Amino acid sequence: MQDGDALYLAWSGDDVNGSGSRDEFALDNISVIMVADTGSGGSSFSYYDIPTLTTVDANGVADSLGVECVTSGIVVGVDMDGNAGYSFTLWNQEGINVFSFADVDGYVVEEGDSIVMRGVVDQFNGLIQFIPDTISLLDSGLAIPTPTLITSLGEVHESELVRIENFWVDAIAGANITLSDGSNNIVIRIDSD
Repeated sequence: MQDGDALYLAWSGDDVNGSGSRDEFALDNISVIMVADTGSGGSSFSYYDIPTLTTVDANGVADSLGVECVTSGIVVGVDMDGNAGYSFTLWNQEGINVFSFADVDGYVVEEGDSIVMRGVVDQFNGLIQFIPDTISLLDSGLAIPTPTLITSLGEVHESELVRIENFWVDAIAGANITLSDGSNNIVIRIDSD
């Protein structure tokens, strides 16, 4: 497509048989995600869902490391950066950390926002992250996933929304707090931001 071209969307139904009243339907909150031309010989960014971006090889390295693409999801939690830039979780069947040293397109992080982003997949200290160069807000105020109840943390919980119960503060060492239930320990780091 070129700038100014028309885009037509069509819906069809099967309303041939039956009697009496007909079913009704409505369309609402329709989003069309256009992937822009990169300007490099006509190639464009492909769309990948988050579960595709978060797979790892036998060494724990992201299979999609360095891939430039488009992805989308719902913001879960707050912006943990607290300053210019981002560090928040984007959820679409699984979570991925969104990280940037600077704000992008004026987007202000709000839990429950549905956003689409273009950028590159990166990894820092084992954490798979998406570094956006564009962010577009599609909708806001959406439901977030239900937290998973856990008793111990592992790599499987990376960028996931979890819940722990019946733990107490067992130790404090600087910004690290150790929680315990008597059998399991979970260390939580409280960022100064």
